Amino acid sequence: MNGLSVIFLVVFFASLVGGYVAIRRSLSSILNIGLISGAINVSSLTIVGLGRDADTALSVIGGIVVGIGLTFAMVTMAAFFQNNQSSTTIAAFDAASREQNQQDR
Repeated sequence: MNGLSVIFLVVFFASLVGGYVAIRRSLSSILNIGLISGAINVSSLTIVGLGRDADTALSVIGGIVVGIGLTFAMVTMAAFFQNNQSSTTIAAFDAASREQNQQDR
């Protein structure tokens, strides 16, 4: 695997993790985050395939199928956990972090 493939695999990984965190933190709508992450994932996986000297059609189709599939799985998991997280858990975490910040000062 060449250096270009490794760089775009890191971009793919960062897009998945960043999209998950963005959905869980409600930084934007789930649709916007899913579309942005999906576009990054599809393009980065296509470039990884092309960088490994694979067939062009196989790289494009594989990038689209795998990129959309993994993006859908990430969005589904993040939305599920965001919607099923109780508000008391969030309040308890916020209170604990405020207490920790006061102790650090």
